[in-house]
Amino acid sequence: MKISQFCLRLKSFFTCSFLYSDPDTEIYSFKPLNGDKSLLRDILYIVPDSLSPDTGSTLTVNLLMYSQDEGAISQVREHFPHGNIICIKNQSGDSIASLFDIVSDIFLQENRFASQLNHLSHVSGTNRGMQALIDEASRMLDAPIIVIDTSYRLMVMSTGDIESDDAQLEEQRNIGMLTEQNLMRMRRDRIFEYIRKKPDRMLYCIAPDSAHWWMNMLVYVHGIEVAEIGIMENSRKFTEYDIELMKHLRYLLSLEIQRGHAFGANFGVAHGLLVTELLEQKFTTLEVINRRARLLGWQTAPSYMLMTVFQRSRHSDMPKHFYRQSEILSSQISRIFHKAYWRIGDTDVVYIIPVTDKIAKTETWEQRLREMLKSNQALAIIANPVPSLMDIRRAYEQTRALFKLREFFVDDSPLYRYSDNFILHIAGILNETHMLSDFYHPYIVKLIEYDRENKTEFVRTLREYLTYIDNPAVIASHLHIHKNTLYYRINKLKELFPIDLNDGKMRLRLQLTLEMMRIDRANHE
Repeated sequence: MKISQFCLRLKSFFTCSFLYSDPDTEIYSFKPLNGDKSLLRDILYIVPDSLSPDTGSTLTVNLLMYSQDEGAISQVREHFPHGNIICIKNQSGDSIASLFDIVSDIFLQENRFASQLNHLSHVSGTNRGMQALIDEASRMLDAPIIVIDTSYRLMVMSTGDIESDDAQLEEQRNIGMLTEQNLMRMRRDRIFEYIRKKPDRMLYCIAPDSAHWWMNMLVYVHGIEVAEIGIMENSRKFTEYDIELMKHLRYLLSLEIQRGHAFGANFGVAHGLLVTELLEQKFTTLEVINRRARLLGWQTAPSYMLMTVFQRSRHSDMPKHFYRQSEILSSQISRIFHKAYWRIGDTDVVYIIPVTDKIAKTETWEQRLREMLKSNQALAIIANPVPSLMDIRRAYEQTRALFKLREFFVDDSPLYRYSDNFILHIAGILNETHMLSDFYHPYIVKLIEYDRENKTEFVRTLREYLTYIDNPAVIASHLHIHKNTLYYRINKLKELFPIDLNDGKMRLRLQLTLEMMRIDRANHE
């Protein structure tokens, strides 16, 4: 361990002061300073009450003094000008024997920790799987361990009896996933949200209705969140060494997950090839497409949903591990939709999802998808549903077109639907051949001039009103005004201009103008 780390451990037992020459010096053992002629850099030497005249060294050596007598300290500094010197105040009741015991215990713990690290690495290297790795870590920590994937399914759990099962660990072992009660606890206490905010993605906490402390850690593979480890504090408090051991376990578990190829189970080259051929319109008839899909066991449906996932970053350089990241994301997305077929490209991943009754009638999948995309900093765009696989290329072009216009998105959502943003696409196409100002509604042009001359915000108010027409509370909140002020502005706007906001066609024309202006303004900035 570094001598600076040793000093921190020693500080819990004695009042110490430190004089560092090199705080990163590694020390592996200790011994009394008995007039040794050749001192070693990696040994901690215990300094006696007095030094012989020939004791000294110009090298960086590590010294522990059991005194704070200024004369003795000056003598040691003179003999060892480049030493790392630790000074311990000699208190009543302390003895040199107790000092040796404590120093010995510190080195013993450090050596035990190093041995545990090596042993865990050895277990991982034997290819006995995640179960053996988790069982060994559970034995070392004397604590139950549970590992779940991003869909809350149990990946592995330590074996053995559990003294207290208020966390329902045995029940989870039997059903193979988190119980609804525990999942509700974690969501209520925003466990995952808090973990993701931590720099080391680790959270040590206790739930209000639980009797145990837990260490929760997120596991990543190539930067993608793939699992969560929960370690329950059982018979003793976790120590600093335990925390470091857990970090090492997380690293080994990430390697173990990659080694097990857990993310390729629902994907095959033939499926990706068919998706690619559909995107490139290789087929001339629907009959040929359906025959290929039947051979691969694709699920038939009255319509299909196409979703494209892009790199969140707006830089042109894709990450080095994009393909591997995409494999992991695809595995997670397939758990959300159960039936999904994908193709991993150079800059995006395309998913074809049969729209079954379950998908069409429930929106729970959308919330799960948003959480997964947000936690992994990915951006997805869903095209309009298409009636057959023959139309996949058209749906793909919708997502690509909208992605090119992503700078005009009004929020930072991880998921967008083409149906909610197609006006951007229309404006983008018009902008290629026309001046967008030719399509502005004259009332909007006059309203802009009025705002400029009178320092008002009618255009902004109108935009929010058209977006959230049935929710004045949200409009007022976005504008940072009271609802009464909102009502005043809308009534004043109607007085100034013959705008009938009850007319759906009028609202459509006004909103189209505002969207075109947003693109036009960005083009001229």
